[in-house]
Amino acid sequence: MDIIDSMVERLKRARHPVRVALAAAVGDRVLPVFEEYWREPPADEIPRTLELVWAHACGEAVDKGEFAACVQEVEETVEFLEGEQVTVATEAAVVIQRAAEATNSDEGEAVLAVARALVMALDAAEFAEGMANRQTPNARTEAALAEEKAWQDAALVLIVGWRGVPNRRMFDSIGSRPPKWLKDWSARIAHLT
Repeated sequence: MDIIDSMVERLKRARHPVRVALAAAVGDRVLPVFEEYWREPPADEIPRTLELVWAHACGEAVDKGEFAACVQEVEETVEFLEGEQVTVATEAAVVIQRAAEATNSDEGEAVLAVARALVMALDAAEFAEGMANRQTPNARTEAALAEEKAWQDAALVLIVGWRGVPNRRMFDSIGSRPPKWLKDWSARIAHLT
């Protein structure tokens, strides 16, 4: 069983809205990586898409037309970034793309999208840390993957037992916000600019 299959099995034990909330929270964790590398239009659509995913998870009204337009922009941004080979920004944008896909009413597709978001977030954390390590070799760290994995494991436990409507603060008790790896990455990248 590969990592995606393993996550799918764990995710199936949670209700749809809390899985969507998890996908949105994972998007929140990597959004600053995207924002650091992409300030061109439609940069605003990426965080807006994430906000609409949160709204969906929390049972709030979501304008379907606006959501569809945002998702289209995210898909086009991902395609462009892949062509430009901006790997760390692409990985972060794909997490948000997968978070949007997690709102799908097809249970199988929705669960798979959340699993893919989780795996891509692991990749984004590891890649961002690796990039910072290459650019600041005297400050090398090897903690991002372990931290993100531990957060995800705790989040998966949390969503299985979650009762009631999800909310934007539901994951606050399980780890640093923003993640420590992101703070470290931001500090080291800021040092270079």
